[in-house]
Amino acid sequence: MKTKILQMGADNFGAGGRSVIAYNLTRPLTDDFQVDFLAIGKLKNPSFHRIIEENGGQVQHVKEASSKIKRLRNIYSILKKEKYDIVHINADDAIEGLFNIILSKLVGAKIVLHAHTTSSSRGKGFVGRLKMLTARKIIKFLVDYKLACSLEAANYLYGDTDLSDVAILKNGIVINDFLYNEELRQKVRENLNIPVEATVLGTVGRMSYEKNPEFIVDLIHTFFLKVPNFYFIWIGDGEERANIETLLDEEIKLGRVLLLGKQEQPAQYLQAMDVFCYLLSMKDLES
Repeated sequence: MKTKILQMGADNFGAGGRSVIAYNLTRPLTDDFQVDFLAIGKLKNPSFHRIIEENGGQVQHVKEASSKIKRLRNIYSILKKEKYDIVHINADDAIEGLFNIILSKLVGAKIVLHAHTTSSSRGKGFVGRLKMLTARKIIKFLVDYKLACSLEAANYLYGDTDLSDVAILKNGIVINDFLYNEELRQKVRENLNIPVEATVLGTVGRMSYEKNPEFIVDLIHTFFLKVPNFYFIWIGDGEERANIETLLDEEIKLGRVLLLGKQEQPAQYLQAMDVFCYLLSMKDLES
């Protein structure tokens, strides 16, 4: 029987950064391990679920509950029923990961905690800082293995001066998915009505504060005025989309800025780009 692993905090399948990272990191493990993913609330990407299932995993679905306590009970029921050997918890901070860690410890699973960023909306003000400090103290005694995408992310989540027990697992990509393909480049540009001779910039990421969308908007305005036949491809969605659409209204109407939303296969759109822009307001990754 295969060792069973549950990925938590990575349920925005195929769209959110954490889910893509978690999936890519576990793909090589599927021959020897059963890797399941926990999904909370509305199922957002059924086609991605099928990929997980084809690799021998399952999507454990927790429907949106009327209260946080009820949702935690539902998660605990799944953990208890499935008897996972390892629970891999992806989190931005100690507060976010705390309850999943406690539930996993109650069912006797080994716990891997994975830090993904250097800042979050939690932990603000005196009460918030106190909660964060308390959460860090608790998880220190409950977690079996510590991971982080960078030393900065490790310091933010674990709050330890000594990070020698944290394994740094840098974010990466499956290189073969992004190898240059001239035929695909021409096909994608044709489908998007982008001329062969156009200069194309683009980005992939959630439309949120963390991705620095205002800078990208300013960049688009500058290039639109100075570079003939300039196009921009924006893949992703998020809470800032409406504001971005307003700021780029003229360019969108002219078909020069393409907001493509969430895409299951973003790699093919990178083929159409001459320059890829990846911008952050938060320093959470090591290049």
